Amino acid sequence: MTPKERIDALLTGKLPDRTPVAVWRHFYHMEYSPELFVSATVGFQRKFSWDFVKINPRASYHVEGWGAQYVSSKNPLDKPQRLSFPVGLPSDWEKIEELPLGSGVLAAELLTVLQISKKLGKSVYKFMTIFSPLSVAGDLVGTEAQLVRDMQESPLLVQEALEEITRTFVRFAVENLNAGADGIFFATTEWASRNILTEADYRKFGRPYDLEVIEAVRGVGGKVILHVCEPNNMLPLFVDYPVDMVNWAATERSNPTLSDGYNLFKKPVIGGIDHTSSLMLGRKEALVGSVRPILTLLRSIPAVLGPECALPPAMPEENLMALRQLVEKPAGARKTAAKTRSVRKAKKMAKGKKKTSKPVTKKAKSKKTGKGKKKG
Repeated sequence: MTPKERIDALLTGKLPDRTPVAVWRHFYHMEYSPELFVSATVGFQRKFSWDFVKINPRASYHVEGWGAQYVSSKNPLDKPQRLSFPVGLPSDWEKIEELPLGSGVLAAELLTVLQISKKLGKSVYKFMTIFSPLSVAGDLVGTEAQLVRDMQESPLLVQEALEEITRTFVRFAVENLNAGADGIFFATTEWASRNILTEADYRKFGRPYDLEVIEAVRGVGGKVILHVCEPNNMLPLFVDYPVDMVNWAATERSNPTLSDGYNLFKKPVIGGIDHTSSLMLGRKEALVGSVRPILTLLRSIPAVLGPECALPPAMPEENLMALRQLVEKPAGARKTAAKTRSVRKAKKMAKGKKKTSKPVTKKAKSKKTGKGKKKG
């Protein structure tokens, strides 16, 4: 099966030839150059042949068009640092207006999606990362507490800004499909955690805007992966979202397990790799040992082996390759399985012949030889 066929099998209730696997990471030192980012994304996929591609640009692309400023870190393992943010006072929300797609950072991102899609072709699904409108609003302010306070004290201003953000990303999401992406990886980031908001707040400031983006993508035939970050998440709140697969921090004790999540959504789930574990950076044998029991579970439900968030950039490539190879049967096991199937087939055929062949009776034998005939 191709990677795309494997995911299609999951989505249609069929059994793939093996458990699909996909991981994603950042290339912080390459994400401000479209050429380098395309090269890094395509190279990562060609080296490991993941079963889907999460196009993972710098997170700040969501808010740079509204004036948020970032500087790339000198260390390729560290994320960019924010220098300024556009919303300091409640009245600043009035400055947030729908952005054009023909120029600026959003246009640049569409161009990278086009180039990545051309280079990787149609044999693998490609999902562009898009944050929820509430998550985007959260990156327009200095702190999470500031947005929560504005939601409580100036709700209409925040909602008007969310409408502008939503209109921008509805159009952007659809244009990503026109550029060659197969769908979006829709991330709530920290804003669907009860550690920050109540479910009532999310229903008011999150859900209506989420659904506008998701339904726009589904309306033009795109697929959607829902990603719910952080501990103590609100996963049950999303059970009726029209998405294709679901990804969350299932190893967090405060969150539903992968089995619970599958039973909740009845849709393929993605997980099994704890991106926060120190094993990500340790010996590959220890990493594989920790993931193998989870893989056994994933084989019992429609699932993709993957991380709960982006893997650390410092993760050794040999560890990534170990995760990739974990889903494959060893060559010896494949030969043994093939030999066993051949033996079973031969036995079945022999048994069938034995049942269908009738024993030759004495009377039949005499007829065949001409003996026993009456003379006329």
